[in-house]
Amino acid sequence: MQKPYEILEGVIPKDYLEKAQKATLELKNWLLDNALIGKSSNLGTGRYWRGIETASRISPVLHKLYTSDFMKGIVSKYMSEAYYYNDQAVVKMPKEPFAFPSHYDNQYAPTGLHQINFMWILDDITPESGDFKIEGTSVRLKAGDILVLDGNTVHCSGKNVTDKPRRAWACVYTTTDPNYLDFFSGRFI
Repeated sequence: MQKPYEILEGVIPKDYLEKAQKATLELKNWLLDNALIGKSSNLGTGRYWRGIETASRISPVLHKLYTSDFMKGIVSKYMSEAYYYNDQAVVKMPKEPFAFPSHYDNQYAPTGLHQINFMWILDDITPESGDFKIEGTSVRLKAGDILVLDGNTVHCSGKNVTDKPRRAWACVYTTTDPNYLDFFSGRFI
């Protein structure tokens, strides 16, 4: 990837957007209804947090989208060889105390594993709904956009202080087969 990030405006087909909005909210409600935050998990890093790692292992709808020809078309423009790694449903419920401090995605991966995040923006992201900053600068993102984020790019997001959920879905692929913890493995492209 040449730049630290790129915004693909309005590229998610309406029916895919609606399916992802519904599926991610269902997963978040499942997480909250079952009081799973902080509990052990057999997915990803082994612990449930406010987002849902390897969400497409739980949701057949998200699995179909994560492995779709639509995503292959987008990912292939950035990666000549890509492997499945992780997808995370990141839903900030109304007034939920959930913010991400500054980080870069590759800091959580094994040395040498480079990832690119193709984040589906499922609701408009505003300062009130959990402002998204890349390298310290606020970025306006609209429902239907895909944010392509290099794994070494520092980013963060704030709390959602609105009365509506704020949904995003991170579809992450790597340049080499991860074979790491209980994340995905296998060639995508």
